[in-house]
Amino acid sequence: MLITEVATTVTDLDEAEGFWRHVLRLPVDRVDGALHVSVGTTSLTLELRPDGPVADHLALAIPADAFDAARRWLTERCDLLDRDGQDEFDGPPGWDSRSLYFVGPSGAVLELIARRRLPDRAGSAPFGPEYLLGISEVGIAVPDVPAAVRTLAETAGLTPFAGTEGPDFAAVGDDHGLLILAEEGRPWLPTRDRRAVAAPSTIRVDRDEPGVSAVTVRLGAATVVA
Repeated sequence: MLITEVATTVTDLDEAEGFWRHVLRLPVDRVDGALHVSVGTTSLTLELRPDGPVADHLALAIPADAFDAARRWLTERCDLLDRDGQDEFDGPPGWDSRSLYFVGPSGAVLELIARRRLPDRAGSAPFGPEYLLGISEVGIAVPDVPAAVRTLAETAGLTPFAGTEGPDFAAVGDDHGLLILAEEGRPWLPTRDRRAVAAPSTIRVDRDEPGVSAVTVRLGAATVVA
């Protein structure tokens, strides 16, 4: 499942533009009061919502062999989030991934994630924004995680990834793209105080199923078109 488009909100467009353009060094256009960011294979649109709530979790995919280089590149630009002194995190069992977390615009918990099962490799090339391959995860706050999981399965044929299905958290999709369903108020890893909030967003995904008509699913304040 490839996440092709994400449209969501921020509290400050100037802050967001400075971050995506000057910190992560990605192509940014500001048109008609919105920011359009090219994140690898994903188009990210950010609109102003001064009073919130706003999107609070996105993960960007990087090549599996570029993790150490990505860490050096990222720490030159911003601080890493940690928990109990640890700032590198393995994914849950079955994910075969490693992650770095950092704070983005409007206080969002952003992530660089390297998935070892994917074929992308950087080789010996210096790490740069061209190795931010796309948006790999989008966090969606919902009042009832099991109900949201059932809705995605019944309407879009999307199922939990690697057995991650619990009362307050589930990841739906595959190695290429995940919808991270979190119960409203649940803290985003690795923080203890940045909690999932229902923010307006639209996520378009490609299920790579030719001939299958797209369906629209409403999850909390988010709309998923799959």
